[in-house]
Amino acid sequence: MRRPGWGWSRWQGLDAHADHNPDPRAGERAAGASDPLWVGSADAVQYRLSRRLPGLRLHFVNVGRYAPSRTRAAQEPEPAFVSRSGWGASDCPPREQPLYGSVKAVIVHHTVSLNDYTPEEAPAIVLAICRYHRNSNGWNDIGYNALVDKYGVLYEGRAGGLDRAVVGAQAQGFNSETAGIASIADHTTVHATPETLNALASYIRWKLGVHLQPLSGKVTLTSAGGSESRYPAGATVTADRVIGHRDVGRTACPGDCASRWGISRRGRPRAPAPWTCW
Repeated sequence: MRRPGWGWSRWQGLDAHADHNPDPRAGERAAGASDPLWVGSADAVQYRLSRRLPGLRLHFVNVGRYAPSRTRAAQEPEPAFVSRSGWGASDCPPREQPLYGSVKAVIVHHTVSLNDYTPEEAPAIVLAICRYHRNSNGWNDIGYNALVDKYGVLYEGRAGGLDRAVVGAQAQGFNSETAGIASIADHTTVHATPETLNALASYIRWKLGVHLQPLSGKVTLTSAGGSESRYPAGATVTADRVIGHRDVGRTACPGDCASRWGISRRGRPRAPAPWTCW
């Protein structure tokens, strides 16, 4: 187990057995399982087996105030954001209930919107994007999991929970394994503002932390295919934890002038590289 501030503990042995079971014909299901292991405030667990056990399941039992919070698991506070109600999502309701996958990486986009807008106009731009994605494209909801404006304001995107692994429509072939955040701007000729970069960094390190993913290094993703994906269905792709849409899709997004950047070990946005194409 891993406890915040303490790191990984020593391995603890557990044996599966069936000596704790209800009486026959009692109406309760009998099963072979280990005894429960108390992990306290642990935010992650690893296990290894002496042999392969098909159908093995690991159960986590939440006991309220002793259970780890998402913030502790991420070790990064949730960034401030404008909720869906804050940008008028009631005028763009989802067609279907959200689907959930996993978050192994974050894909960065730009919306190709105009760069000249005021802080007061930004929420209306988010609503306009939602209506376009839903009503014109025929999608269930806005495609991005999150958006950030040029003033550094973060917006909740697709419904289902900003902290959860909601499957978006932002990177065909890779939506079920990634989160997508879009800069509300056109970075074809204009660089992202420092405020945008800081907000992107804050969201990314929080989002990856919530899903117990490292901030850097490589990850293997499996493509679900699609005509707009660079990779056919079933192809495995080794990618960075933070990538541009163009790395997996047939697109120029997030633009040739989106400064290439990453997340440092301390969670700060790195300075742009000498080249500026993603």
